[in-house]
Amino acid sequence: MKLADTEHAVFSGNMSLQDCEVACKINCSCTAYANPNITHGGVGCLLWFGELIDVRVNAQNGQDFYVRLVASEFKFHRKKRVVMVVTLSISAVLTVLNLALYIIRRRWKKRSDAESRNQMGSTEVPLVSLSEISRATNDFSVDNKLGEGGFGPVYKRMLEEGQEIAVKRLSKSSRQGVDEFKNEVICIAKLQHRNLVKLLGYCIQGDEKVLIYEYMPNKSLDSFLFG
Repeated sequence: MKLADTEHAVFSGNMSLQDCEVACKINCSCTAYANPNITHGGVGCLLWFGELIDVRVNAQNGQDFYVRLVASEFKFHRKKRVVMVVTLSISAVLTVLNLALYIIRRRWKKRSDAESRNQMGSTEVPLVSLSEISRATNDFSVDNKLGEGGFGPVYKRMLEEGQEIAVKRLSKSSRQGVDEFKNEVICIAKLQHRNLVKLLGYCIQGDEKVLIYEYMPNKSLDSFLFG
C-alpha cells in the first residue's frame, strides 16, 4: 500500500516490526502500524492514531500496512467464509444431482426408444431416420408445408425415386403420446384399403414422432364431403 498520511502518526527509529506490532496492540488508540524503511529487515516504526487518510493500493512500490480491526470484524468475515463454503457445497451437490438426473433421463429415453422400435418392428412399415426425413423436407421448411391439423403440420416432398409423399410431423405440444402414436402406426399398417392413404414409413426418435404417407393430390376429404 501507499502508507496513510502521517499527520496523526508517531515515528520511532529504533523499533523493529515485531516491537512495532506489540506497541500498537497494547495501545487501544492505535489504528495501524508499519515499517517505513523500504530496506528489507531495516528498523523503524510508524504508529497511527485516529483516522487513516490517503491510503491507496500500490502493488509495485507499496509497503506492507498493518491495520487494526475489532474482533467482530474477524467474526463477520469468518461467518461470510462459512456461508460461502456451504453455498458452494450445496451448489456442487445440486449440479451433480442435476447431471445424474440428466444422464438417467437420457438412458431412459434411449431405452424407451429402443423398446418402441422393438415393439413396432413387427409391422411391415419401414422405420425411417429423422435425419433422412429432415433432409427430404429441407429441415421441415415452411415452403414445403401443406397445412396443419390438430396433431401437427404436414409437408409435401418428393422422394429420389420420384414418388410424392406427405410427411406428418406430430407437434411436441400435441396431447397424442407415444402409445397413441404406436397404435396409429400399427393400425394403419394393418389396414389396406383403396379408400385409405397408405402409410409408407414412420420415425420415432426422442421427442420427434413422424408419419410418412403417400401423397393424395385431390385436396382434403372435407372438400368432397362439404363442397
